[in-house]
Amino acid sequence: MEFSVQTANPAKAETACLVLPVYKGSDLLPAVAKLDDASERLIGQLLERGDFDAVLGNTQLVPFAPGLGADRILLVGLGERDKCQEAAFIKALDAAMTALTKLPIDEACATFTDVPLADRDAAWKARKTLEAVERAIYRFDQFKSSPAKAPSLAKLTLIVSDADDAPLAKQGAALGTAIGQGINFTRTLGNLPGNVCTPRYLAEQAEALGRDSQGALDVEILDEEALEALGAHSLLSVGRGSV
Repeated sequence: MEFSVQTANPAKAETACLVLPVYKGSDLLPAVAKLDDASERLIGQLLERGDFDAVLGNTQLVPFAPGLGADRILLVGLGERDKCQEAAFIKALDAAMTALTKLPIDEACATFTDVPLADRDAAWKARKTLEAVERAIYRFDQFKSSPAKAPSLAKLTLIVSDADDAPLAKQGAALGTAIGQGINFTRTLGNLPGNVCTPRYLAEQAEALGRDSQGALDVEILDEEALEALGAHSLLSVGRGSV
């Protein structure tokens, strides 16, 4: 997943979709408030009329965005403000990214770094945002005769209200992308059948990671003799059963 960080006015962001987190029964977050003003209170009216219930994890697509540079907006419920802690934040992220990856778009913007969380900075929030989008785009259909269409989303831009937070957000987003891709790689290994994902196959994947790491990873492969010397008999018995 490609990412970028912006500090410009979110109302002027030209994007296929703006993802906006919203509290239930509380003031709008800074970026969302700017968007609400620019759109002649579109978001505020949806909340006041009950057209969108900002309970935790609820999402609603608004397929138009008058006064904004975005083609559409995706509202995401954070639940009650005083209950929005780390777990709730991640749940809202997962709901948002799941909904986002179902849209016929290849890029979007999100404002989750605006959400205040105790002892969590912009780097952490950006990291969790990119981890969530990597989770959402993951598919394992190597053995399906008719694979489902893969998500078209390829880029996510993080809109940061405070320019001082931009460097932290970039660092966090880079880390989140790496962690998310690593998790997805591991999920694929776990999903492969035993007659494919053999010890030899795992060793080959580890060696490939080492080659592609530009010197960041050192890889040592232990053969059966080395494992016997270590006393790793349980591991060896599982491996023999997979061949």
